[in-house]
Amino acid sequence: MSTWGALVVLCLTMFIVVLDASMMNVAVPQITKDLHTSVGAVQTVIALHSLVMASLMLAGAKLGKIRGAKKVFCMSLWVYGAGTLIATFSPNIEILALGWSLVEGIAAAALVPLAMSLIIVNYSGAKRGLAFGVLGGFQATAAAIGPIFGGFLTTRLTWRAGFAFEVVIVILVLSLLKYVEGAPADRTQTFDWVGTGLSVAGLGSVVIAALLAGRHGWWVARRPLRIAGLELAPMGLSVTPWLLFVGVVILGLFGSSPSPSPGRVGRPSSILRSSRSASSSPGSEPTPSSPSPWRVCCSSPRCSSSRRSASTPSAPASCSSPCRPRCSWCRF
Repeated sequence: MSTWGALVVLCLTMFIVVLDASMMNVAVPQITKDLHTSVGAVQTVIALHSLVMASLMLAGAKLGKIRGAKKVFCMSLWVYGAGTLIATFSPNIEILALGWSLVEGIAAAALVPLAMSLIIVNYSGAKRGLAFGVLGGFQATAAAIGPIFGGFLTTRLTWRAGFAFEVVIVILVLSLLKYVEGAPADRTQTFDWVGTGLSVAGLGSVVIAALLAGRHGWWVARRPLRIAGLELAPMGLSVTPWLLFVGVVILGLFGSSPSPSPGRVGRPSSILRSSRSASSSPGSEPTPSSPSPWRVCCSSPRCSSSRRSASTPSAPASCSSPCRPRCSWCRF
């Protein structure tokens, strides 16, 4: 369990995130009836969930880089569970939007990228490839059985049972979180609010365009978009290409604008640096030009002495990480 416990945690997390989105689509009629609302209102809640999750995913990944992937992952699970609990007992469509679209959407935006990051941290070599394959299989399975599972609950029980099921899975995942090995927080970096704002605005515009395309058309306006009594159909075109254009321009500004400082998080350059550092082996040795707070903490003969160097002194007495098949690391 200690070897594959982390994979179980990450697979269950991705399973409920994907299941959640696909399950809701078939429960629209019952939600409409139970909450005394319209189909359009429920569809708006579903679209808002996708918008929040997609636009904040980059920010969620970078927050894990600054505060520590496992710490942010754990906090996001608690937030996700709270949002699911709110959705379970929501008395009206507004509370459902708060719990599911907003709270759950924000938490899912961090859980999805951090699950990928934690696989890189916990596995290397052939095991890493196997772990990614299993995780992808769980995602595909959740997307496939989501409508079936949602239809069964809607017919036999209630749509609220789906959210209650997710609360149980979140509790189970939190109890198994001890098997997940986390990456260290990079305290030298600060959050780039300008870059995050640009990425959220750009991704949000693209997602809104995709959501409106089915109703208003991809190019020629099937029907104008009405906002506060105004009909928007510039030059007879749908709002979709205009939103796509705005989103691409904003994302271009996001990609080309210089970072205020080398350590700022939120720009493509910092993302590339994070990817390179994350893809390195968990047991790789820090170089003198890149000081690290990590030190070898295992004195077992299984740990090769060639891994030790002048920049990696012996572990202090306070360092008590257990020895694993590969050299264990701890922070002090």
